[in-house]
Amino acid sequence: SSKNTLPNGIKEFIGIADVPSRAGKFKIAKTVNWGDYLSPKARISWSVDGDQLLGMVSADSTYYNDNFVEVIRYDSIEDVVEGRFQGYLKKPLGTPAAFGLPEAVSLTNGRFHLKVEE
Repeated sequence: SSKNTLPNGIKEFIGIADVPSRAGKFKIAKTVNWGDYLSPKARISWSVDGDQLLGMVSADSTYYNDNFVEVIRYDSIEDVVEGRFQGYLKKPLGTPAAFGLPEAVSLTNGRFHLKVEE
């Protein structure tokens, strides 16, 4: 995950969660609840002061089948996971649009190198 503060003071959180700890290509599932640990998911959210949600886009395999996380290497000795990802994220149905924020975002050619921590 990544947290950025934009020039206008809005905080942006970009997250890929529940990356499997084994090699393979995995479809990013519908992000119903970020706390569910069932399969990989992705979202971007924007907030003010970290607690006032302005908007969010999330991956949903029901409208775009090419969302994936691919684990290229998992090292259980060093606790490192490496891979790539791509996804099309859009505003969930029923979520109000926020002025000036995108209603859809494409993540392409994403790469990650993660240190697994307990």
